[in-house]
Amino acid sequence: MLYHEHSGKMTDPEYTKDIPERAKKYMRAGIFQGDRLFYTFESADCPLDVKAIDAFIEKNYR
Repeated sequence: MLYHEHSGKMTDPEYTKDIPERAKKYMRAGIFQGDRLFYTFESADCPLDVKAIDAFIEKNYR
């Protein structure tokens, strides 16, 4: 199984303060970045590039 953690409100301080705790929860569950987990980030100034995500998954997980 592949896990994708998307942080889509990077300019919101209330939202971003929870990101490290979410990462710890994955690690405690034995799910590690680069193994079965990947992160994406987005803000109003830097929208998510869905084509880049698709290419990343194709290259690394299929």
